[in-house]
Amino acid sequence: MSNRDQFRLAPLAIFVYKRPKHTRRMLESLRANPDFARSHVTVYCDGPKNDAERSAVDETRRVVEQLAPHARIVARETNMGLAKSIITGVTELCAAHGRVIVCEDDLVFTPFALDYFNDALDFYAEQERVMHIAGYVRPARGPLPAAFLGRETFCYGWAIWQRAWEKFEVDAKVIIDWIDRRRLHRRFDVDGAMPYWQMLNLQAAGKLDSWAIRWYGTIFMHDGLSLNPGRALVRNEGFDGTGVHCSVTTEFDVPLATEPLPPSKFPRAIQECEVARQALAGSRYTSAVPVSSADKTKGMVVTDRKDRIDALNLINLEENAEKLEKIVRLQQKVAASNPQIQSLLHATFLQEDRDGDFARFLATREFATIQKILGWFGITQKSRLCEVGGGSGFLSWALHASGFRDISLLEPNVSFATGTGYLRSRPDADGLRIYRTVEDFNAAPDYYDAVITRNCIHHFRNISYVAAQIRQKMAPGGKWFSFREWFADTPQELQAALANHPYCQPYGIYEWPFPAYHYADAIEIVGFRLIAVVPAGYANGCLATYSENPGPPELERFTALIDHQLQTDPDITVRAFWDEVRWNKFEGAKKRLFTRPQAMIFEKIPI
Repeated sequence: MSNRDQFRLAPLAIFVYKRPKHTRRMLESLRANPDFARSHVTVYCDGPKNDAERSAVDETRRVVEQLAPHARIVARETNMGLAKSIITGVTELCAAHGRVIVCEDDLVFTPFALDYFNDALDFYAEQERVMHIAGYVRPARGPLPAAFLGRETFCYGWAIWQRAWEKFEVDAKVIIDWIDRRRLHRRFDVDGAMPYWQMLNLQAAGKLDSWAIRWYGTIFMHDGLSLNPGRALVRNEGFDGTGVHCSVTTEFDVPLATEPLPPSKFPRAIQECEVARQALAGSRYTSAVPVSSADKTKGMVVTDRKDRIDALNLINLEENAEKLEKIVRLQQKVAASNPQIQSLLHATFLQEDRDGDFARFLATREFATIQKILGWFGITQKSRLCEVGGGSGFLSWALHASGFRDISLLEPNVSFATGTGYLRSRPDADGLRIYRTVEDFNAAPDYYDAVITRNCIHHFRNISYVAAQIRQKMAPGGKWFSFREWFADTPQELQAALANHPYCQPYGIYEWPFPAYHYADAIEIVGFRLIAVVPAGYANGCLATYSENPGPPELERFTALIDHQLQTDPDITVRAFWDEVRWNKFEGAKKRLFTRPQAMIFEKIPI
């Protein structure tokens, strides 16, 4: 139970109408909060629009009397409407108490939500730029910090101070004019993720009655910030067709937090969290905005096509090393308090501890397997190797540290974490030749016995063109080892791959998966021959899934079989690959073994 002084608890403003079942769930969830019984509670019960609604309205009020007997009840005789009711009630309680926590009848609260709201109201009481405390956060395309400050405002359970609410701009046209003059339309829409601008214009035209869009616009105009939780402490259960303003959708469903969010996790720096902004910008709203509460089957403005590929953010995808570095460095700062981000950075060898990541990769089963495969195809420590698109260069460094003495790396990104900046700072990397530009790479006199790409080719917008350039730097009979590529064989797989990638949709970083046969065709057409394929499941997926154990006995037997084929007759794996392509493409099969290769090996052939 909270030890907070009763007189420092913010009052609760609860708004209900004619949904007794929702009201019961909402009040029961609030009663599970220790501070609820000690808080000043005012329940604003809106009146019926007609006689047919009287019964539901009365039943709702009885639920309030039963579950919140200590509450002050404001029972309106006529229907005021949600927007006017909230504006009136919030204004009243803010004037009387200086702060307020706002609840609606379709919300469900965690048992520690009120602690969070009261803690945050105290924590940011003197921070003028922080204007709003949200209990909800919408789905994001990427992990979020435990708590973060942002300009986007969520109003499914919220809290404010009088100092912020007194700035509330009731006239949507004033907000529109302010945004128009500054050309901030896309920023207002969270980089196109949300239809806020359209909603604001509908409000101005009298086709939408929303206090929330005007409150968000007010905060936006004042360069204000909202404290938002990384995991919601409040859930909206009103998208079930029973509400006046909400249509049926599951688009805003999120899992509730399972533990409290203490002030120790609140951000101290009063600035927008870029990691969270990018993650939310990548989660696009695809439902319709209701413009008439009288008939939810009419007057709907479709804000985005529901086709899942059409809904992807594709136009703004870019290869931007500076942007990627900034994102990763911000993620490194919050990783300690966010297990999702920590897991992502660990898996991609992008943790803040660069020494540790390099040493860890050197000891992985993945690296040991790469060395084994190189040896089977005639690549020794005396061979001339070049890694193309090696990112931070841990693979090139590991090869060099393992005794390979003629290693080059072509990587244009020179940033410290995501590029070669850290690698260049290591004294033990002096023997590596690092090329930043293709021009310098081509001008060098070296011709390579082997080229290695790891998680790289899918970044090539024209695979054949880049493959031809790579080929020109290879010795006759040179081998190209392609590890850990990114695949999709159907439109559904393509959409899912792009939507779920940790940096593509959340942050606008260019990524693009292809069918495995597309990689093969695009590379073979410029003078290569596919000579071996390492299928999914081999070595328990250590070349694709960071697995550090050999897997069950059946996988170990499968791995032994592939080992034998790669050493004695690798063409067997190539035939298996093309057979699977044919079965999938022309016979309706859905096999994903050889057509999800962990490695594809090509040989330069004379033309």
